Amino acid sequence: MVHSEEYKAKRLARKQRFMQQAKKNNVFKARRRNNFSRRPNYHNGPQNENNYEKAPKQDSTALRQRGFFQVLPTDDLPNVPECSHGPCLLFEKKNGPEVEETFFSCAIYRNQDEFCDFKLQYNKETGEIEVKEGEDSEKKKKKKKKIFGYNRIPKALTEMKPTDTVLYCKDCINVFANKHECVCEPVEKEALAKPTNLLPPVNEQHGESQFFFSEETLGVIVKAVEKSKVDGILCIGAPRIFENIRASHPEKNVFLLDYDKRFAKFFPSKQYAQYSMLVDHFFDKNAEPKLMEFFQNSKSILLITDPPFGVFMEPLLKTIEKMKQRFVSTGKEITSFYSMIVLPIYIRKYVLHDNFWMSDYRVTYVGHKLYQYPEKTIVRLFNNLPKSCIDLKNVEGYKFCEPCDRYVTKNNVHCERCDACTSVEQGKWNHCDQCDKCVKPRYVHCAECERCHLYGRCIQKY
Repeated sequence: MVHSEEYKAKRLARKQRFMQQAKKNNVFKARRRNNFSRRPNYHNGPQNENNYEKAPKQDSTALRQRGFFQVLPTDDLPNVPECSHGPCLLFEKKNGPEVEETFFSCAIYRNQDEFCDFKLQYNKETGEIEVKEGEDSEKKKKKKKKIFGYNRIPKALTEMKPTDTVLYCKDCINVFANKHECVCEPVEKEALAKPTNLLPPVNEQHGESQFFFSEETLGVIVKAVEKSKVDGILCIGAPRIFENIRASHPEKNVFLLDYDKRFAKFFPSKQYAQYSMLVDHFFDKNAEPKLMEFFQNSKSILLITDPPFGVFMEPLLKTIEKMKQRFVSTGKEITSFYSMIVLPIYIRKYVLHDNFWMSDYRVTYVGHKLYQYPEKTIVRLFNNLPKSCIDLKNVEGYKFCEPCDRYVTKNNVHCERCDACTSVEQGKWNHCDQCDKCVKPRYVHCAECERCHLYGRCIQKY
Protein backbone atom coordinates (compact mmCIF):
# COMPACT_ATOMS: atom_id res chain seq x y z
CA MET A 1 0.00 0.00 0.00
CA VAL A 2 1.40 3.36 -1.04
CA HIS A 3 1.14 6.16 1.53
CA SER A 4 1.37 9.84 0.81
CA GLU A 5 4.23 12.00 2.04
CA GLU A 6 1.91 13.77 4.49
CA TYR A 7 0.89 10.44 6.04
CA LYS A 8 4.54 9.36 6.38
CA ALA A 9 5.44 12.66 8.06
CA LYS A 10 2.60 12.32 10.58
CA ARG A 11 3.53 8.70 11.33
CA LEU A 12 7.15 9.70 11.92
CA ALA A 13 6.06 12.51 14.23
CA ARG A 14 3.87 10.12 16.25
CA LYS A 15 6.76 7.68 16.57
CA GLN A 16 9.09 10.42 17.79
CA ARG A 17 6.56 11.61 20.38
CA PHE A 18 6.12 8.03 21.59
CA MET A 19 9.88 7.54 21.96
CA GLN A 20 10.27 10.82 23.86
CA GLN A 21 7.48 9.89 26.26
CA ALA A 22 8.97 6.42 26.75
CA LYS A 23 12.31 7.99 27.72
CA LYS A 24 10.58 10.27 30.23
CA ASN A 25 8.75 7.31 31.74
CA ASN A 26 11.97 5.33 32.11
CA VAL A 27 13.69 8.28 33.80
CA PHE A 28 10.76 8.68 36.20
CA LYS A 29 10.74 4.95 37.06
CA ALA A 30 14.50 4.93 37.69
CA ARG A 31 14.24 8.00 39.91
CA ARG A 32 11.41 6.44 41.88
CA ARG A 33 13.37 3.20 42.40
CA ASN A 34 16.42 5.17 43.50
CA ASN A 35 14.45 7.25 46.00
CA PHE A 36 12.69 4.16 47.36
CA SER A 37 16.00 2.38 47.96
CA ARG A 38 17.25 5.33 50.01
CA ARG A 39 14.33 5.27 52.41
CA PRO A 40 15.42 4.03 55.86
CA ASN A 41 13.70 1.03 57.43
CA TYR A 42 11.87 2.01 60.57
CA HIS A 43 10.98 -1.51 61.78
CA ASN A 44 13.12 -3.33 64.33
CA GLY A 45 14.74 -5.82 61.97
CA PRO A 46 18.24 -6.72 60.84
CA GLN A 47 17.98 -4.31 57.92
CA ASN A 48 17.69 -1.35 60.32
CA GLU A 49 21.43 -1.19 61.01
CA ASN A 50 21.52 2.56 61.65
CA ASN A 51 18.67 2.44 64.20
CA TYR A 52 16.61 5.07 62.42
CA GLU A 53 13.73 6.41 64.44
CA LYS A 54 10.68 7.67 62.66
CA ALA A 55 9.99 11.27 63.49
CA PRO A 56 6.74 11.79 65.40
CA LYS A 57 3.88 13.34 63.50
CA GLN A 58 3.94 17.09 63.86
CA ASP A 59 1.05 18.56 65.78
CA SER A 60 -1.06 20.95 63.75
CA THR A 61 -0.53 23.69 66.31
CA ALA A 62 3.20 23.59 65.55
CA LEU A 63 2.44 25.21 62.22
CA ARG A 64 1.71 28.40 64.11
CA GLN A 65 4.94 28.37 66.13
CA ARG A 66 7.01 29.82 63.29
CA GLY A 67 8.53 33.25 63.65
CA PHE A 68 6.87 36.36 62.26
CA PHE A 69 7.43 40.10 62.08
CA GLN A 70 5.36 42.92 63.47
CA VAL A 71 5.78 46.63 62.74
CA LEU A 72 5.87 48.90 65.79
CA PRO A 73 4.88 52.60 65.74
CA THR A 74 7.69 55.16 65.69
CA ASP A 75 5.67 58.36 66.14
CA ASP A 76 6.99 58.95 69.68
CA LEU A 77 10.64 58.31 68.81
CA PRO A 78 12.80 61.45 68.45
CA ASN A 79 15.08 59.97 65.79
CA VAL A 80 14.37 57.24 63.25
CA PRO A 81 17.42 55.75 61.50
CA GLU A 82 17.65 55.98 57.72
CA CYS A 83 19.26 53.75 55.14
CA SER A 84 19.91 54.55 51.48
CA HIS A 85 16.22 53.80 50.76
CA GLY A 86 14.80 56.32 53.23
CA PRO A 87 13.55 56.12 56.85
CA CYS A 88 13.46 52.65 58.39
CA LEU A 89 10.66 50.68 60.00
CA LEU A 90 10.82 49.35 63.54
CA PHE A 91 10.32 45.57 63.47
CA GLU A 92 9.61 43.12 66.24
CA LYS A 93 10.42 39.49 65.49
CA LYS A 94 8.45 36.91 67.43
CA ASN A 95 8.64 33.16 67.81
CA GLY A 96 5.22 32.28 69.18
CA PRO A 97 4.50 34.53 72.18
CA GLU A 98 8.19 35.30 72.79
CA VAL A 99 9.94 38.36 71.33
CA GLU A 100 13.28 37.40 69.78
CA GLU A 101 14.53 40.84 68.76
CA THR A 102 13.47 44.41 68.01
CA PHE A 103 15.35 46.25 65.29
CA PHE A 104 15.27 48.99 62.66
CA SER A 105 15.55 47.83 59.08
CA CYS A 106 14.89 48.95 55.51
CA ALA A 107 11.25 49.81 54.77
CA ILE A 108 11.62 48.57 51.19
CA TYR A 109 13.56 45.33 51.61
CA ARG A 110 13.11 44.67 55.34
CA ASN A 111 16.22 42.58 56.11
CA GLN A 112 17.12 41.08 52.73
CA ASP A 113 20.92 41.28 52.86
CA GLU A 114 21.38 40.93 49.11
CA PHE A 115 19.48 44.21 48.55
CA CYS A 116 19.91 46.19 51.78
CA ASP A 117 21.80 44.92 54.84
CA PHE A 118 20.95 47.88 57.08
CA LYS A 119 19.92 46.67 60.55
CA LEU A 120 20.16 48.33 63.97
CA GLN A 121 19.03 46.69 67.21
CA TYR A 122 16.61 48.68 69.40
CA ASN A 123 16.19 48.37 73.16
CA LYS A 124 12.52 48.91 74.02
CA GLU A 125 13.21 49.37 77.74
CA THR A 126 15.87 52.07 77.47
CA GLY A 127 14.82 53.46 74.09
CA GLU A 128 18.41 53.27 72.84
CA ILE A 129 19.56 52.15 69.41
CA GLU A 130 22.33 49.63 69.94
CA VAL A 131 25.08 49.98 67.35
CA LYS A 132 27.50 47.08 67.15
CA GLU A 133 31.14 47.72 67.93
CA GLY A 134 33.01 48.93 64.89
CA GLU A 135 29.80 49.70 63.00
CA ASP A 136 29.10 53.28 62.04
CA SER A 137 25.47 53.99 61.32
CA GLU A 138 26.38 57.06 59.34
CA LYS A 139 28.30 54.96 56.84
CA LYS A 140 25.31 52.68 56.48
CA LYS A 141 23.20 55.47 55.03
CA LYS A 142 25.31 55.86 51.89
CA LYS A 143 23.33 58.91 50.83
CA LYS A 144 23.88 60.22 47.35
CA LYS A 145 22.52 63.28 45.64
CA LYS A 146 19.65 62.18 43.43
CA ILE A 147 19.14 63.53 39.92
CA PHE A 148 15.59 62.74 38.87
CA GLY A 149 15.51 64.23 35.36
CA TYR A 150 11.79 64.99 35.39
CA ASN A 151 10.02 65.04 32.01
CA ARG A 152 13.28 64.40 30.12
CA ILE A 153 11.71 62.31 27.36
CA PRO A 154 8.82 64.71 26.51
CA LYS A 155 11.32 67.59 26.43
CA ALA A 156 13.55 65.65 24.03
CA LEU A 157 10.56 64.99 21.75
CA THR A 158 9.78 68.71 21.47
CA GLU A 159 13.34 69.36 20.24
CA MET A 160 13.09 66.81 17.41
CA LYS A 161 12.01 67.56 13.87
CA PRO A 162 8.79 66.03 12.49
CA THR A 163 10.84 64.02 9.98
CA ASP A 164 13.17 62.51 12.62
CA THR A 165 12.97 58.84 13.56
CA VAL A 166 12.42 58.52 17.31
CA LEU A 167 14.74 55.92 18.84
CA TYR A 168 14.18 54.63 22.38
CA CYS A 169 17.18 53.37 24.37
CA LYS A 170 16.38 50.90 27.16
CA ASP A 171 19.80 51.37 28.77
CA CYS A 172 19.72 55.18 28.89
CA ILE A 173 15.91 55.36 29.34
CA ASN A 174 15.81 58.21 26.87
CA VAL A 175 14.90 58.99 23.27
CA PHE A 176 17.21 60.10 20.46
CA ALA A 177 16.77 61.37 16.92
CA ASN A 178 17.85 59.04 14.10
CA LYS A 179 20.93 57.46 15.76
CA HIS A 180 22.54 56.64 19.10
CA GLU A 181 25.63 54.76 20.28
CA CYS A 182 23.56 52.15 22.19
CA VAL A 183 21.33 49.52 20.62
CA CYS A 184 17.98 51.27 20.13
CA GLU A 185 14.65 50.54 18.53
CA PRO A 186 12.22 52.87 16.74
CA VAL A 187 9.18 53.80 18.78
CA GLU A 188 5.99 55.75 18.17
CA LYS A 189 5.56 58.96 20.14
CA GLU A 190 2.18 57.76 21.46
CA ALA A 191 3.85 54.69 23.03
CA LEU A 192 6.04 56.91 25.21
CA ALA A 193 2.94 58.08 27.08
CA LYS A 194 2.64 54.55 28.56
CA PRO A 195 6.11 53.63 29.87
CA THR A 196 4.98 50.40 31.59
CA ASN A 197 4.88 48.89 28.09
CA LEU A 198 8.51 49.92 27.53
CA LEU A 199 10.17 49.50 30.92
CA PRO A 200 11.01 45.95 32.04
CA PRO A 201 9.38 45.12 35.40
CA VAL A 202 11.63 45.07 38.44
CA ASN A 203 11.88 41.48 39.69
CA GLU A 204 13.46 41.87 43.15
CA GLN A 205 11.28 39.94 45.58
CA HIS A 206 10.32 41.27 49.03
CA GLY A 207 10.80 44.85 47.85
CA GLU A 208 10.36 46.35 44.41
CA SER A 209 8.81 43.36 42.64
CA GLN A 210 6.49 44.72 39.92
CA PHE A 211 3.52 43.10 38.26
CA PHE A 212 1.34 45.21 35.99
CA PHE A 213 -2.44 44.86 35.68
CA SER A 214 -3.90 42.89 32.78
CA GLU A 215 -6.00 44.67 30.16
CA GLU A 216 -9.25 43.32 31.65
CA THR A 217 -8.40 44.51 35.16
CA LEU A 218 -7.23 47.81 33.76
CA GLY A 219 -10.60 48.28 32.04
CA VAL A 220 -12.56 47.49 35.21
CA ILE A 221 -10.61 50.00 37.34
CA VAL A 222 -10.68 52.75 34.70
CA LYS A 223 -14.44 52.26 34.34
CA ALA A 224 -14.79 52.57 38.13
CA VAL A 225 -12.88 55.85 37.98
CA GLU A 226 -15.25 57.14 35.30
CA LYS A 227 -18.36 56.15 37.26
CA SER A 228 -17.04 57.65 40.51
CA LYS A 229 -17.06 61.15 38.91
CA VAL A 230 -13.96 62.19 40.89
CA ASP A 231 -11.71 64.78 39.28
CA GLY A 232 -8.46 63.81 41.04
CA ILE A 233 -6.77 60.39 40.98
CA LEU A 234 -3.80 59.68 43.24
CA CYS A 235 -1.97 56.46 42.35
CA ILE A 236 0.45 54.97 44.89
CA GLY A 237 2.37 52.13 43.27
CA ALA A 238 -0.12 51.73 40.40
CA PRO A 239 1.70 53.20 37.37
CA ARG A 240 -0.37 51.43 34.70
CA ILE A 241 -3.59 52.91 36.07
CA PHE A 242 -1.97 56.35 36.22
CA GLU A 243 -0.68 56.36 32.64
CA ASN A 244 -3.95 55.07 31.16
CA ILE A 245 -6.13 57.63 32.96
CA ARG A 246 -3.63 60.36 32.06
CA ALA A 247 -3.86 59.40 28.38
CA SER A 248 -7.60 58.72 28.12
CA HIS A 249 -8.89 61.44 30.49
CA PRO A 250 -6.68 64.53 30.16
CA GLU A 251 -9.36 66.61 31.91
CA LYS A 252 -8.68 64.81 35.23
CA ASN A 253 -5.91 65.65 37.68
CA VAL A 254 -3.55 62.71 38.18
CA PHE A 255 -0.53 62.16 40.41
CA LEU A 256 1.75 59.12 40.71
CA LEU A 257 3.73 58.20 43.82
CA ASP A 258 6.07 55.28 43.14
CA TYR A 259 9.47 54.09 44.33
CA ASP A 260 10.59 53.36 40.75
CA LYS A 261 12.41 56.55 39.78
CA ARG A 262 12.53 55.56 36.10
CA PHE A 263 9.07 57.10 35.69
CA ALA A 264 10.51 60.56 36.42
CA LYS A 265 11.93 60.73 32.88
CA PHE A 266 8.46 60.26 31.39
CA PHE A 267 6.40 62.59 33.61
CA PRO A 268 6.74 66.13 35.03
CA SER A 269 7.33 66.83 38.72
CA LYS A 270 3.75 68.08 39.12
CA GLN A 271 2.49 64.57 38.31
CA TYR A 272 5.16 62.22 39.69
CA ALA A 273 7.33 61.82 42.79
CA GLN A 274 9.58 59.04 44.04
CA TYR A 275 7.99 57.81 47.23
CA SER A 276 8.29 55.14 49.94
CA MET A 277 4.71 54.23 50.84
CA LEU A 278 5.21 52.51 54.22
CA VAL A 279 7.05 55.45 55.82
CA ASP A 280 5.37 58.29 53.88
CA HIS A 281 8.74 59.52 52.62
CA PHE A 282 9.36 61.78 49.60
CA PHE A 283 12.85 61.41 48.13
CA ASP A 284 12.59 64.86 46.54
CA LYS A 285 12.10 67.62 49.12
CA ASN A 286 10.11 69.64 46.56
CA ALA A 287 7.66 66.80 45.87
CA GLU A 288 5.30 67.22 48.83
CA PRO A 289 4.41 70.85 47.94
CA LYS A 290 3.59 69.63 44.41
CA LEU A 291 1.30 66.98 45.91
CA MET A 292 -0.43 69.59 48.06
CA GLU A 293 -0.97 71.68 44.93
CA PHE A 294 -2.58 68.62 43.32
CA PHE A 295 -4.94 68.27 46.31
CA GLN A 296 -5.73 71.99 46.15
CA ASN A 297 -6.79 71.74 42.49
CA SER A 298 -9.01 68.66 43.03
CA LYS A 299 -12.56 68.75 44.41
CA SER A 300 -12.67 65.00 45.08
CA ILE A 301 -9.95 62.35 45.23
CA LEU A 302 -9.75 58.63 44.50
CA LEU A 303 -6.59 57.05 45.94
CA ILE A 304 -5.62 53.83 44.14
CA THR A 305 -2.79 51.74 45.56
CA ASP A 306 -1.38 48.37 44.53
CA PRO A 307 1.14 47.53 47.28
CA PRO A 308 3.60 44.62 47.04
CA PHE A 309 2.37 41.18 48.09
CA GLY A 310 2.98 40.61 51.80
CA VAL A 311 2.87 44.31 52.64
CA PHE A 312 2.60 45.34 56.30
CA MET A 313 -0.91 46.72 56.64
CA GLU A 314 -0.47 48.96 59.71
CA PRO A 315 2.00 51.41 58.12
CA LEU A 316 0.14 51.29 54.78
CA LEU A 317 -3.19 52.26 56.37
CA LYS A 318 -1.41 54.98 58.33
CA THR A 319 -0.02 56.38 55.07
CA ILE A 320 -3.49 56.42 53.50
CA GLU A 321 -4.80 58.27 56.56
CA LYS A 322 -2.02 60.87 56.19
CA MET A 323 -2.98 61.40 52.55
CA LYS A 324 -6.57 61.91 53.63
CA GLN A 325 -5.52 64.50 56.22
CA ARG A 326 -3.43 66.34 53.61
CA PHE A 327 -6.51 66.56 51.39
CA VAL A 328 -8.71 67.77 54.27
CA SER A 329 -6.12 70.44 55.19
CA THR A 330 -6.83 72.15 51.84
CA GLY A 331 -10.39 72.89 53.01
CA LYS A 332 -12.12 69.91 51.37
CA GLU A 333 -14.67 67.55 52.91
CA ILE A 334 -13.39 64.18 54.12
CA THR A 335 -16.37 62.51 52.41
CA SER A 336 -14.87 63.52 49.04
CA PHE A 337 -11.85 61.28 49.60
CA TYR A 338 -12.21 57.69 48.33
CA SER A 339 -9.76 54.80 48.40
CA MET A 340 -9.22 51.62 46.40
CA ILE A 341 -6.66 49.13 47.74
CA VAL A 342 -5.64 46.07 45.71
CA LEU A 343 -4.89 43.27 48.18
CA PRO A 344 -5.03 39.49 48.63
CA ILE A 345 -8.19 38.23 50.30
CA TYR A 346 -6.42 36.71 53.31
CA ILE A 347 -5.72 40.15 54.82
CA ARG A 348 -9.22 41.49 54.28
CA LYS A 349 -9.84 41.78 58.04
CA TYR A 350 -7.46 44.77 58.15
CA VAL A 351 -9.44 46.73 55.56
CA LEU A 352 -13.12 45.80 55.85
CA HIS A 353 -14.21 48.66 58.11
CA ASP A 354 -15.23 52.32 57.74
CA ASN A 355 -17.58 51.64 54.79
CA PHE A 356 -14.97 49.56 52.94
CA TRP A 357 -16.24 46.57 51.00
CA MET A 358 -14.62 43.88 48.88
CA SER A 359 -15.55 43.38 45.25
CA ASP A 360 -15.78 39.83 43.94
CA TYR A 361 -13.80 40.84 40.86
CA ARG A 362 -10.66 38.70 40.49
CA VAL A 363 -7.70 40.96 39.77
CA THR A 364 -5.20 39.54 37.27
CA TYR A 365 -1.63 40.55 36.39
CA VAL A 366 0.49 40.25 33.27
CA GLY A 367 3.28 37.69 33.60
CA HIS A 368 2.47 36.42 37.10
CA LYS A 369 2.79 32.65 37.42
CA LEU A 370 -0.58 32.23 39.20
CA TYR A 371 -2.36 35.56 39.29
CA GLN A 372 -2.58 35.91 35.52
CA TYR A 373 -5.50 33.43 35.65
CA PRO A 374 -8.89 34.57 37.07
CA GLU A 375 -9.58 31.13 38.56
CA LYS A 376 -6.30 31.15 40.53
CA THR A 377 -5.84 34.75 41.64
CA ILE A 378 -6.65 35.69 45.23
CA VAL A 379 -6.31 39.46 44.71
CA ARG A 380 -9.42 41.64 45.07
CA LEU A 381 -10.47 45.30 45.04
CA PHE A 382 -11.14 46.81 48.49
CA ASN A 383 -12.78 50.23 48.26
CA ASN A 384 -15.33 52.63 49.73
CA LEU A 385 -16.79 53.72 46.39
CA PRO A 386 -20.50 53.25 45.67
CA LYS A 387 -21.12 49.63 44.67
CA SER A 388 -22.44 50.73 41.29
CA CYS A 389 -18.93 51.91 40.34
CA ILE A 390 -17.61 48.33 40.02
CA ASP A 391 -19.50 47.38 36.85
CA LEU A 392 -18.88 43.78 35.74
CA LYS A 393 -21.76 43.54 33.30
CA ASN A 394 -19.51 42.79 30.34
CA VAL A 395 -16.98 40.65 32.24
CA GLU A 396 -17.36 36.89 31.96
CA GLY A 397 -17.99 34.87 35.13
CA TYR A 398 -20.06 37.35 37.14
CA LYS A 399 -23.73 37.99 37.90
CA PHE A 400 -25.69 40.78 39.58
CA CYS A 401 -27.15 40.08 43.04
CA GLU A 402 -30.24 42.17 43.69
CA PRO A 403 -30.24 41.92 47.53
CA CYS A 404 -26.52 42.78 47.72
CA ASP A 405 -26.84 45.41 44.95
CA ARG A 406 -23.49 44.45 43.43
CA TYR A 407 -21.84 42.03 41.02
CA VAL A 408 -20.65 38.69 42.43
CA THR A 409 -19.09 35.55 40.96
CA LYS A 410 -21.49 33.09 39.35
CA ASN A 411 -20.85 30.41 41.99
CA ASN A 412 -21.51 32.84 44.87
CA VAL A 413 -24.86 31.98 46.49
CA HIS A 414 -26.77 34.54 48.55
CA CYS A 415 -27.16 33.44 52.19
CA GLU A 416 -30.53 34.42 53.64
CA ARG A 417 -29.27 34.19 57.25
CA CYS A 418 -26.23 36.39 56.66
CA ASP A 419 -28.17 38.51 54.13
CA ALA A 420 -25.09 38.61 51.90
CA CYS A 421 -23.21 36.72 49.21
CA THR A 422 -20.59 35.31 51.54
CA SER A 423 -18.43 33.09 49.32
CA VAL A 424 -14.94 34.50 48.89
CA GLU A 425 -13.06 31.52 47.45
CA GLN A 426 -13.20 27.73 47.14
CA GLY A 427 -16.79 27.46 45.93
CA LYS A 428 -20.00 27.83 47.92
CA TRP A 429 -19.57 28.60 51.61
CA ASN A 430 -21.79 26.94 54.23
CA HIS A 431 -23.61 28.62 57.10
CA CYS A 432 -22.60 27.53 60.61
CA ASP A 433 -25.35 27.96 63.22
CA GLN A 434 -22.91 27.96 66.17
CA CYS A 435 -20.66 30.62 64.64
CA ASP A 436 -23.65 32.41 63.10
CA LYS A 437 -21.75 33.05 59.88
CA CYS A 438 -20.76 31.34 56.63
CA VAL A 439 -17.48 29.43 56.53
CA LYS A 440 -15.38 27.66 53.90
CA PRO A 441 -16.80 24.38 52.57
CA ARG A 442 -14.00 22.27 54.13
CA TYR A 443 -14.36 23.83 57.58
CA VAL A 444 -16.03 21.99 60.48
CA HIS A 445 -17.11 23.43 63.82
CA CYS A 446 -14.76 22.68 66.72
CA ALA A 447 -16.28 22.72 70.22
CA GLU A 448 -12.86 23.15 71.87
CA CYS A 449 -11.87 26.18 69.78
CA GLU A 450 -15.45 27.49 69.64
CA ARG A 451 -15.00 28.25 65.96
CA CYS A 452 -14.82 26.58 62.55
CA HIS A 453 -11.54 25.47 60.98
CA LEU A 454 -9.97 22.61 59.04
CA TYR A 455 -10.30 19.23 60.71
CA GLY A 456 -7.45 18.64 63.17
CA ARG A 457 -6.20 22.23 62.99
CA CYS A 458 -7.11 23.47 66.45
CA ILE A 459 -6.09 27.09 66.91
CA GLN A 460 -3.53 27.61 69.67
CA LYS A 461 -4.43 30.55 71.88
CA TYR A 462 -1.55 32.53 73.42
